[in-house]
Amino acid sequence: MLTRHALLLSAALAWCPAAVLAQDDDGSAMVAPGHPGYPSALGFNLVPGDPVPALQPGPRPAEPPPDPPAVLVTFPWDKAELTDVARAEIAVAADQIRALGGPVRILAVGHTDRSGPDDYNLALSARRADAARAELIRLGIRPRDVSVIARGELDPAVPTPDGVRQSANRRTNIQVSFSHTPAWADLEAGWQALGRGDHGTAAGFWRPLAERGEVHAQTYVGYLHETGQGLPRDDVQAARWYAMAAARNQVTALNRLGVLYATGRGVPQDHDIAVDLFRRAEAQGYVAARFNLGVMLESGDGLRRDLRQALSDLKQAVRWYETAARFGFTPAQTNLGNMYFFGHGVEQDYGRAMSWYRQAAERGDAIAQNNLGVMFSMGLGTAPDKVEALMWFEVAAPRGGGDRLVPADLPADSASGIHRFYEQVRANRDGLIATMRPDEVARARDATRGFLAGMQWQAMARPRS
Repeated sequence: MLTRHALLLSAALAWCPAAVLAQDDDGSAMVAPGHPGYPSALGFNLVPGDPVPALQPGPRPAEPPPDPPAVLVTFPWDKAELTDVARAEIAVAADQIRALGGPVRILAVGHTDRSGPDDYNLALSARRADAARAELIRLGIRPRDVSVIARGELDPAVPTPDGVRQSANRRTNIQVSFSHTPAWADLEAGWQALGRGDHGTAAGFWRPLAERGEVHAQTYVGYLHETGQGLPRDDVQAARWYAMAAARNQVTALNRLGVLYATGRGVPQDHDIAVDLFRRAEAQGYVAARFNLGVMLESGDGLRRDLRQALSDLKQAVRWYETAARFGFTPAQTNLGNMYFFGHGVEQDYGRAMSWYRQAAERGDAIAQNNLGVMFSMGLGTAPDKVEALMWFEVAAPRGGGDRLVPADLPADSASGIHRFYEQVRANRDGLIATMRPDEVARARDATRGFLAGMQWQAMARPRS
């Protein structure tokens, strides 16, 4: 007989920071950093006593010129269309960009005031940033040089209470920075080698650049050490390289170093440093860092002082999960479903829990798939449906196993937890089958084959960079 403990076990796995802290935007694979580095009020120093050998001195790059000031574009209330004044300001910015010469990076950051719902304002700020980007491109700026970030109500120019209109907050900032990257060809060659699985060649391209201070190469070398691909697996060395890149606000390095501090790998465990690093990455729009902030706040590691603080942390965790989940970040969708299921930081709502679980499950998240199976089998938030429940259990842990999905190089404690998860899913599946008629089982397995075929088709059709 299935019990609520089946869901509790899978949810506990989802909430464990060591198991769930996301390394990158897809939760697993390295992504090519391309975000501009901002100056930040939060400094970063290695903990005294960390084994951080000095780099061999190499040729120093020329000092770059200072970045030009940001251009501010404002919008009418509830609008994302550019006014004539805004177009003139963007035209001036485009002229300045062309006059700079050399490679630059341009970031359009959209904002709103606080007069609408959070989710609406987030989408509105994205449209405003997109409008500024489209105008820059129309004026001859290369599309690949312009990125956008949607900040919604966050970071107001003029702080106001919720629901208040404020024209100064309805804006898009156009920020321009020089691309201080002397060897994009070598970076790209290393990336192509990594895509072919030739990690040694990738390391050969990136290590010399990293030693000369190239910030993206430092991040990549840290990644190779962290994963043991092309370089010896060494969390201390990974932390060392990430720290160099993080000191210059390289966004992927900030996030990955935050995970190392949160889990005590390669550096002394320090949740305060981890949170600071995640916040610096989140300020650049990095979705995985938003999710990681939610994990830290939900778990309360090193953060909570009393019950009131714990309740506040849970509410903030929900907000970070929602921000990441709306960008399609699958682990955040699963954890947000958990928050609604148990009523942590929000009012308990099985319907909303099921909605978030389904979004994550349809993107291949096994925890969400199992949790949907439990909800359909027990009739939580929906009418009981054994056929639907069995389909989700079988999708989560196919009859061929499921353990094959556990990476071979995971630490023993993390691997053990994932093995236990798949054992529970199989127990859920087998216990449910014992209560079903043969025709119901057959229908569920037909549905399983159809779902898996659809997932395979989506994977084949997905564009690859």
